[in-house]
Amino acid sequence: MSALFQPVGIAIAVVLSVYAANAGEVDFSSALRSLLLAAAAAFAVWCCLLRPLGDARKAALVTSLVAILFWSSSSFVSAVEKIAGHGVGPSLLGLALLWLLVLPLLARRVARAS
Repeated sequence: MSALFQPVGIAIAVVLSVYAANAGEVDFSSALRSLLLAAAAAFAVWCCLLRPLGDARKAALVTSLVAILFWSSSSFVSAVEKIAGHGVGPSLLGLALLWLLVLPLLARRVARAS
């Protein structure tokens, strides 16, 4: 169960960072819902990956990668738009491309590792 702390920590780190930057304007009860949702999402992804990968640490690694990809997707889309010089469509397009290209490769690599 200790393998679960890393992905949950990564998932809630961004929420805590945004709250810390806006602590004077927002009370903690407003951030609590987002914290619980991020932790629950990380736990759900970890549970879904636990059986196919067969190892809690591998599931935690892939869950951490999912959290990082999720939180960095808007930065990825912004970087592509800056390189292209124009909008490339909705953020979901960039997120879908990122997940479809990168995540399966990383998950397969982690699953093969012994």
